[in-house]
Amino acid sequence: MDYPVEFPLVEVKTIVTTVKDGQIKEKFADLAHSAWVVQGYAQANIIGIPGVEPVEPVTPVEPQSAEDFDPIGALEAMAAAHESGELQAQDLSEWSFLLEWLIDNLVQWIKDWLSGGGEG
Repeated sequence: MDYPVEFPLVEVKTIVTTVKDGQIKEKFADLAHSAWVVQGYAQANIIGIPGVEPVEPVTPVEPQSAEDFDPIGALEAMAAAHESGELQAQDLSEWSFLLEWLIDNLVQWIKDWLSGGGEG
């Protein structure tokens, strides 16, 4: 399966709303799928797509500390920039941090899901 090439607006919004509303357990299947799609899009923009011309790496903008990085805020800002047509390559500089956040949280969400018996 190929990486998504279009900005995953629906999936970004699903992650934002699900996390902000505290509905992780209730909407776990949608959240996990959205994280998977956004993760694929992030990977395509960070490391490129196999068999395609490599992407020019985007230099990440380092947050001053882990506490300074707001992944939900970053996703909201990217979605708004995409919707207004103002999303640019440099706006994707936070993808490496978002990818790390998605992977770490997805692992924890899956563990929580499994320990709860997968009940919604």
